[in-house]
Amino acid sequence: MINNSKNNQNFRTPQIAGMLPGDSGIELMGIKVKGKKTTLWMQHGNTHYFTDLPAKIYNLIKTAYLLDHKAVDFISKIHSELKDQVELYAYYMWGDVDATPDILNGVLAPSENFREKRDCPSLRWNAKNITIDNYILTPRDIVMIDMMADSNDYIDGVIAEAIGVSHSHYDTLKRKLFTYTNTRSKHALLLKAKTQKVI
Repeated sequence: MINNSKNNQNFRTPQIAGMLPGDSGIELMGIKVKGKKTTLWMQHGNTHYFTDLPAKIYNLIKTAYLLDHKAVDFISKIHSELKDQVELYAYYMWGDVDATPDILNGVLAPSENFREKRDCPSLRWNAKNITIDNYILTPRDIVMIDMMADSNDYIDGVIAEAIGVSHSHYDTLKRKLFTYTNTRSKHALLLKAKTQKVI
């Protein structure tokens, strides 16, 4: 049998930012080593320790950290040294590895859809946003999506009760969430949430 298909699409797996020798973008990467949160960075195909960041790049992250008063309030209770605070901030804000550089041409990217755990402390910070199609999810949106993703056992009434609204108000919130995320169903929303690393 001859395959006359004209579908010759070239499917590519997205490359990790900073992984190729000529890639000048910087990709931050959060890892846990023996329970300690550490941040590494990749550029030009090489991986480095956070302490080896060029001063200009470190200062960029430090400035973002110091402007985020909620992050400073939380992290300064964990670490007394500013350099350790800045590294932990980078871990929570840009710790996921993806194809979009976290720093490109001296510009810091917005926070990533990275949560260390569901109730991640970074969700309460000023500069941390979780998004779907550039729509910034509210804390209530995130709870709704998490509960939808947990199991089909959570019927709408249970989720409505969990977020403290009536069933009819929950239906309105759900429709708005579908609209804001360019989806039309729970299944489509969850698929998009998974693809964009929200869940």
